[in-house]
Amino acid sequence: CTGCGHRHMPPAPVCPACLGENQDWDVVSGRGRLVSWVTFHRAYWGGFGADLPYDVCMVELDEGPILISNLVGEGPDQAAVGAAVTVLFEPVTEEITLPKFRLVE
Repeated sequence: CTGCGHRHMPPAPVCPACLGENQDWDVVSGRGRLVSWVTFHRAYWGGFGADLPYDVCMVELDEGPILISNLVGEGPDQAAVGAAVTVLFEPVTEEITLPKFRLVE
């Protein structure tokens, strides 16, 4: 938000903190902390069947926004609430790249 400086995700028509309409994109570090995670053993959406099992995580970035993504690499057996994570970008198509997170060693 260009009015109050609140960083949030997902994008919205107004800032959830001050309801201001003036917002812009900002560059963030890609570092954060693991808030929670779960391992999916069932494909609730057909496109994810080949990825089973896969880990979904909630990450709070150092700058504040919270993202839902995938935990890749060392899975939940090495994870802990508050563990440091960093982003990596996985190309899906030529137009789409997804942010995913891995534990920091």
